[in-house]
Amino acid sequence: MKLERLMYILIALLSQKRIIAKETAEKFQVSVRTIYRDIDTLTLAGIPIYSERGNNGGFFLAEKYKMNASLFTEEEQKFIKNISRNINRMIRYPSVDMLEKKMDSYKSDNPVSSHYFFDFNSWNLDSNNLDRIDAALHQKRLVEFVYTSKKKQTKRTVVPYHLIFKMNAWYLLGFCLEKEALRFFKLSRIRDLEMTEVNFDESLHKKLSYQELEKMIDPERLLKKEIIRLTFSLDAAAKVYDYFQAEEITEQENNLLVAAQRIINQELVDLLLSFGNHVKILGPSSLQTKIITILQKNLGQYDNT
Repeated sequence: MKLERLMYILIALLSQKRIIAKETAEKFQVSVRTIYRDIDTLTLAGIPIYSERGNNGGFFLAEKYKMNASLFTEEEQKFIKNISRNINRMIRYPSVDMLEKKMDSYKSDNPVSSHYFFDFNSWNLDSNNLDRIDAALHQKRLVEFVYTSKKKQTKRTVVPYHLIFKMNAWYLLGFCLEKEALRFFKLSRIRDLEMTEVNFDESLHKKLSYQELEKMIDPERLLKKEIIRLTFSLDAAAKVYDYFQAEEITEQENNLLVAAQRIINQELVDLLLSFGNHVKILGPSSLQTKIITILQKNLGQYDNT
């Protein structure tokens, strides 16, 4: 956890120019004294951090400081720059652009690019929505949009909390004024998004800690998993390997047999339905029942035609 804090402090100083010990302590749920010790650790490592008092005070990094390449390995430098460049292509925010430029300050004897390449873009995503939400987050403004849920379209007014990338999709986590509760909004389902002129009180709507975000993003991670048994036609082999690990798959002469531990939820049901007639559920019976019920309802739509 200390390494995570040190990395955050260093990257924040590079991109934002300033950090405040109290805010950083609240973010990581530690004492202000702990953050002071982290600053001392970085200073002893040769990072020229200085402090100023007053309303505009905090910790700062020397303006002309160029990081020693030994602080990160060559691959780590490229890794960070790769991510920052890709995010900056979508969210053109100065602090992210500054991070990429700061990473350019590293002395490097190896011009070869990173082994990794990140692409957070989506074919069905309006990048303007990312820009507007990002601006609203920094300017502490409410956002309004039309949202298409599984049931209907509704107009929403939301206090933006976090932008989250999960499972190849972007989400906005925010406090919905209509529902008076925290809600996730998938960006691909948002239409007519606008940043309003209304500011929200940050003291009433604090950003969530890393631990709180984990619980919200994956609330089912502690639920009991069940062994599911499936058989797939060979025509679906490529997609099967997209969603199941090699050790969960047994290749047979005419099909693929899958035995895996999964939480039986709507996400799993939707996935299996997407395979159409290329999958057969062998067990458990509860999963079979869910799939059969949905298929019977779908078939019932054509009884009168």
